[in-house]
Amino acid sequence: MAEPSPGRRDAVALGGSSSAGLAPAILLAESAPALGAALRGLLIADGYEVGLAGSSRHAEAMLARRAWRLAVIGQLESARGPLDLLALLGDEVPAPVIGATGDQLALVRAFEAGADDFMSSPPSQLELRLRVRALLRRGQAPAAAGRTITVGDLRIDSLRRTVTLRGRCLDLRRLEYELLLRLAADPSRVLTRHELLAEVWGYPCACSTRTLDSHASRLRRKLAAVDGGRWVLNVRAVGYRLI
Repeated sequence: MAEPSPGRRDAVALGGSSSAGLAPAILLAESAPALGAALRGLLIADGYEVGLAGSSRHAEAMLARRAWRLAVIGQLESARGPLDLLALLGDEVPAPVIGATGDQLALVRAFEAGADDFMSSPPSQLELRLRVRALLRRGQAPAAAGRTITVGDLRIDSLRRTVTLRGRCLDLRRLEYELLLRLAADPSRVLTRHELLAEVWGYPCACSTRTLDSHASRLRRKLAAVDGGRWVLNVRAVGYRLI
């Protein structure tokens, strides 16, 4: 397979192995050799092309050489390793993180750095398969038709992908924006966790994941920082609505 030009940002924009008949290319970063090999085997068995990086530096070099449709980031040689890779990826490549079970600090830091999802290590084959497929499907979804949604002082321009509140532009990450867009499209009712995970993340079931709550919490804080309002309401045991 011919590789794209060395410019990482240009390569990423191509979307990885997007040509018909080619397996999606996934970068897997994991410092533990046995776990890395096992995860790579699971992904290859599901039909993906997988590049395995055993360190942060190795992963950065692989990102510079070619385009990837997805980056699965495991535990690396330092606590900063996954966070540095997430910063390098920005919002251009979906990136789930695999971290230690019960490590709430790592979970929070990963989401704040831009992770799309967080799985406990080692994930089951079914969990890994569902999460990866969902993120890849979402990356292939067609762009929303350009329109403007207004809810009170909140204005969302889906053509330009901009959000303003009381005239102030908000800096939202990709999933924060997509979650807000979905809530604003139907602000009069509570959207269930299942609906939001299916429509924003592409999950086929109400998976056990903190990703929805983490993204909703950050979105709420960013909106409240502008006008002090509580825009995103958590309806216990049901889901979320925009108020």
